[in-house]
Amino acid sequence: MRTTNRAILRRVAALSCAMAVMALTFADAEAGGDVRETRGMMEYKLGPYQPNVDSEFDNGPYEEFFGGSSMFYGEMAFDYHLWQGVGKLSLGIHGGYGRVSSVARDATTGAEVDSDETASFRIIPLRSSLVYRYDYSALHHGVPLVPVLKGGLNYNLWRVKNPGGDTATVGDTRGAGGQPGWHFTAGIHLHLDFIDPSSAAAFDMTWGIANSYLFFEHTWTRMLDEERIDLSADHWAIGLAFEF
Repeated sequence: MRTTNRAILRRVAALSCAMAVMALTFADAEAGGDVRETRGMMEYKLGPYQPNVDSEFDNGPYEEFFGGSSMFYGEMAFDYHLWQGVGKLSLGIHGGYGRVSSVARDATTGAEVDSDETASFRIIPLRSSLVYRYDYSALHHGVPLVPVLKGGLNYNLWRVKNPGGDTATVGDTRGAGGQPGWHFTAGIHLHLDFIDPSSAAAFDMTWGIANSYLFFEHTWTRMLDEERIDLSADHWAIGLAFEF
């Protein structure tokens, strides 16, 4: 009887130890023990961009000269993580470039001139953002979708170049300048590491990239000085993000 009781006690003790180890392991995973801490993120994105230059005109110059075509716009961003817990709070710095061009037109009639020369309108938005990513479920529970919110201030540089490559002028006014504003972005990121975890681990060991994302986002940009050229825009972009 003693032998039987001792055997039962040993089995109960072993089962208790196993359950304790499993509980500790689960708790460690829930606390993020199996996910290494990261420092920041790089983003690369592309999309159309059409500034609201014609908002104050019935037949605006942008529509008349560029035919309402959207700019081809690209942007690169760097985010530094300030806090990591249930998601991440980051400070972001972004720099973009957009350009649209058109063939030369007669200043009087507006008709296209038979020429190989083109005029162009360029913008360079510079942004600073506070960024929140809810990536807890993606990193701990295998849910691959990560909602992202961004908001902050921006300064949009712009320039219109004539067919000769110089800054366009109208009277004494140069076709160049800068304008302050603000922006808000909402996006959804697809965590790519779940597709092939082994390759993702190798990518981390080789390049230090902890997480990779494919994303889609929409940005609302508004200008603070409404008396000047209106560079406000609602635009979307797709891109890739790499967390290190």
